[in-house]
Amino acid sequence: MNLSKSIICMFIISWGVLSNAYAQQICPLPQDIKPKGLSSLEFFKRITVLGDERILTVDSFARNTLARFSGRASLDGKPAVDWLARLLFAPDTTRKDKVFFIKNPGILEALKIAPEEKSLYSYAQIEPYLEKLTEIAKTSDEIEDNHRNIFGKEILALYQNIALYTDLANSFAFAIPGPDFQVNNDDVVRLLDLPHGKNLYSFFDIASKAEVIMSATANVAQKAVGEKTPQEEELLRLLGNLFRWSMYYENSAFRIIPAFGLRDSPLLGPWEAINADFKKEEIHEEINQLRNLVIHYWNGDQLQFDMAARLFQNSIMNRIDSSEVKNFRGLSFETEILNNRINPLLWAELFYGTALFTSGLFLLFKKVFFKNVAVFLMILAFLFNAWAVISFTMIMSRSPFENYHGLFSSTGLISILLGLVFIVWNKKSYGVALSSAWGFGFLVVASRFPVIF
Repeated sequence: MNLSKSIICMFIISWGVLSNAYAQQICPLPQDIKPKGLSSLEFFKRITVLGDERILTVDSFARNTLARFSGRASLDGKPAVDWLARLLFAPDTTRKDKVFFIKNPGILEALKIAPEEKSLYSYAQIEPYLEKLTEIAKTSDEIEDNHRNIFGKEILALYQNIALYTDLANSFAFAIPGPDFQVNNDDVVRLLDLPHGKNLYSFFDIASKAEVIMSATANVAQKAVGEKTPQEEELLRLLGNLFRWSMYYENSAFRIIPAFGLRDSPLLGPWEAINADFKKEEIHEEINQLRNLVIHYWNGDQLQFDMAARLFQNSIMNRIDSSEVKNFRGLSFETEILNNRINPLLWAELFYGTALFTSGLFLLFKKVFFKNVAVFLMILAFLFNAWAVISFTMIMSRSPFENYHGLFSSTGLISILLGLVFIVWNKKSYGVALSSAWGFGFLVVASRFPVIF
C-alpha cells in the first residue's frame, strides 16, 4: 500500500502549561484509507515505557491511559493496547471512540455538548469546543488548588486528558508522509537518494538526509530570491519544515527510548530523541524501527511488525547501563503482562459473589452440597485475591497498602483469613456467608479505585 495515501489528520493541543495551549491542523488530507491493522500485539505490548511513577510495559501504559480517560481498562471488548496502537499509529481512527468520561453536567453545559447515556464522549464530540475548553481550563488553573471547586478540578482533568490524547496521537507523526515533505523536483529526489514513485515523504525520510541538504544549501542564503534555482528553493523549504517540526514536537508522553548521558528522564519520547541524538547511529536505528512499526501496522504485515518491535526492544535493552537494568525489572514484566491478561481481582470478586450466593442457598435449604460449593468457591476466590496482591507487590516493588486499590484488596484478603479462622473455630453455618461477604464487599470497594501498574 502506498503509505503516502495514509495520512492522518489531527487537531493537536500543545503539551505544557495552559497559558500556551492552542490547536493546530497539521495535515488536511483525505481520510478515505484506513489501516489494515494486526491480529496480535504481543511483542509490541512488551516494549518498556516510562509512566508517571515507573518504567512499565506498553500493555500497562495502555490500560492506565484508557482507565484515566474513561475509568475502564478495555474498549468495546478489546484490550486497551489495541486502542493505544490505533492512537499511536493511526490516530484518526480513534476520533470517534467514546473514551472521555464527563459526569459533571456543568462541563457539558459549558461546552454545549449533549449528554450521553454512559457519560462517555469522543474526541470528535469535544473537538469543536477545544477553544472554549482551553479558556475555561486557563481560568481554573489560575485558582489555587485548595480553593478550586469540583467543576474546576474536573475541567482541568478533562483538558489534561485531551492534551495527553493529542500528544500521544502525534508521537509517531515523524513516520507519516505529509505535504510539508512533498518533493516534486526530480533533481532533489536524486540528490537525496529518496525512493522513486511517490512525491510525499515523512519527516524521518527527509531528516535522514539533513546533512546532504545542509551541504547543498551552504551558500544559498547569500543569493537573492530570484537567483535561487528550483532545486535550491525546494531544499530550503524542506530544511525550514524540518526545523519547524523539530521545534513544535519537542516532548512526548510516550517515552520509550533510553537517553544518552545525564537527562532529567531515563527514557525519552521519539521526538525528544530525534531532537537530541538523531545523528547517533543507535538512536537513528531505533527511530527507524519505530517508523517500521507504523508502516507495518498500516500494511497489516504481522511478521515484520513483530520483528520491528523485537529489534527495537533488544536495542534499547542492550544500550542501558547495567546499573539501570534493575529499573526495567524484566522479570516483573511477564508477571505484569499475565496479570493484565487474567485480571485475578475480577475473578476473585466473581467467585466471592458466587460463594456468597451459594452460601445463602445453604442457609435457606440446609443442603450440605451448597455449603461445600460455597467453601470451594471461597477458596478459589481467596487464591485469586492472593495472586492479585502478591503480583501487585512484585510489579510495583512496594507495599500494596500505599494506595486505596491495594489497601482494600489486601484488607479483603486479610478478612477472608480471619473468616476462615472463624469458620474452623466457631463452626457456625453462617461463617461461609460472612467470609464471602467480607471478601466481596472489600473487592467491590477496591474496584472503585483504579489500579495503576
